[in-house]
Amino acid sequence: MYKLSRYVTTSRTAASSGSDPVLAYSARTGQTMRLSTSLWDQLATNQFDRLTLNDFQRLKESGIIVPSIEDEFRSVLNENANASMTYSTLFLVVQPTASCQLSCSYCGQTHSKRRLTDETIKSIVARADEKLKTKRYTQLEIGWFGAEPLNALPQIRKVGAELRSLCGYYDVAFLGRIITNGLAFTSAAAADLLQIGVIRAEITLDGPDEIHDNRRGTKSGKGTFHRILDNIISVLDNHRDKISVSIRCNVDSSNVHGVHELILELHRRGLHNRIASLYFAPVHIWGTAGADQALTASAFAALQVEWFLKMLALGYKVDLIPKRTTIACMVFKPDSELYDAFGNVYNCTEVSHVEAYNIRNGDSSTTTNKYAIGAVDNHIRSDDLPFTNFYDEVSSGAYQCSKCQIFPVCGGKCPKSWQEGNIPCPPEKFNLPQRLIIKDLISNRATKIVGAHKAVT
Repeated sequence: MYKLSRYVTTSRTAASSGSDPVLAYSARTGQTMRLSTSLWDQLATNQFDRLTLNDFQRLKESGIIVPSIEDEFRSVLNENANASMTYSTLFLVVQPTASCQLSCSYCGQTHSKRRLTDETIKSIVARADEKLKTKRYTQLEIGWFGAEPLNALPQIRKVGAELRSLCGYYDVAFLGRIITNGLAFTSAAAADLLQIGVIRAEITLDGPDEIHDNRRGTKSGKGTFHRILDNIISVLDNHRDKISVSIRCNVDSSNVHGVHELILELHRRGLHNRIASLYFAPVHIWGTAGADQALTASAFAALQVEWFLKMLALGYKVDLIPKRTTIACMVFKPDSELYDAFGNVYNCTEVSHVEAYNIRNGDSSTTTNKYAIGAVDNHIRSDDLPFTNFYDEVSSGAYQCSKCQIFPVCGGKCPKSWQEGNIPCPPEKFNLPQRLIIKDLISNRATKIVGAHKAVT
């Protein structure tokens, strides 16, 4: 016996007739089926005995229907747990410095001139060696993160070279990526990064020049937009086939009016088909920053559909349909750790260098970040780590996730946010039906995407 999956989202195709095909998306598999109205009516009324063998197989393989005795929520949790246990990439994040040139209004970090010392670098390499020698991993992935990592390029080169050497010794693959504000992301810097295996870069532009510069200017008040954009173009001109560049736009109420212009500006500069992606992220609470001008999740989702349509009309690549996600974040990647510029260790990228998380050490005048799990040159605890009980909490009904229709593709998004009382639900929770229509329009060429606004809004 079978039943309609609880993780199915439906949408009608773009025309308005009641006989139009139904788009049925399964969050269990990330697959979408275009179903006739009569077939969908059979599913909606549990008439599974009327299904043809061919329809039954297709629906089953797509995750639209599942065995009637299956506890799907438990199945999703088990699949996620298995993916975590068998994950074969060792993921480490390194913050080579606590310094940053910018003064972003929504940044929760406290910046200083601190850089990794030679002793801390030795400890990081030794820690990676300790993990790789278990022979559990087939790949080492290093994420360079800030503050602004390129302010410590010599440290990046040193750590990167030693880690790549370890990978050669243990015969594992190596992948490097960097998140940078782009101010020092020159062609020469990209060449240095390529030497140590960094092949992916993410850079933030928060709108066209004036809007971006108001939000992401230097600490001395200088604009950064044009320099960053020129750097991106130079890197792609000189290293396009070797390093991929993604652009992120952090959005809240203070810059939302500039997103369309940013899309147009990147297109004017010929970047729409040169960058790996342009994506939009809602500004969220980071320590004590970011909350004042945050958009509601539903408002952001509605605007995102408009941005997608504009991008598609201009020839951008747009990732419309979410995929099944078995590992939501680094918390669920075994042995994953972040090392900050002071040598403190964390299992989350959202907590280091954030003064709001510091707590006083007893009667001492010193403080410790409450989310730190140790120091790389001293002791690092291996049990009772922050956020690792998240799925136990989800199972107990502590959060909305256990009842959410898109839980398999979200995985809860951010355990830290939930545990701090902030709801991190992604935009696809609110705009997935519209995304399905847009994808269907593209796939079936039912209409030009430039005229699709009426169909999806």
